[in-house]
Amino acid sequence: MEKILYELTNPQKNIMELQRVNPENESIAHISAALKLDGVLDIDILKKTLNIIIQKNDSYHIRL
Repeated sequence: MEKILYELTNPQKNIMELQRVNPENESIAHISAALKLDGVLDIDILKKTLNIIIQKNDSYHIRL
């Protein structure tokens, strides 16, 4: 199976440039979030949902 490679987006290129000029700052590209949920959480449905999101968004497949 042949891998499909995509060009980086401009925001991704900006992150790479920031890391190039400031290599000691490792947190430039780290994005974190928190979510508070009320009620019961179905972990299996959450896992399936996250996998679908990753499959449908090429940007989550990037490895540098």
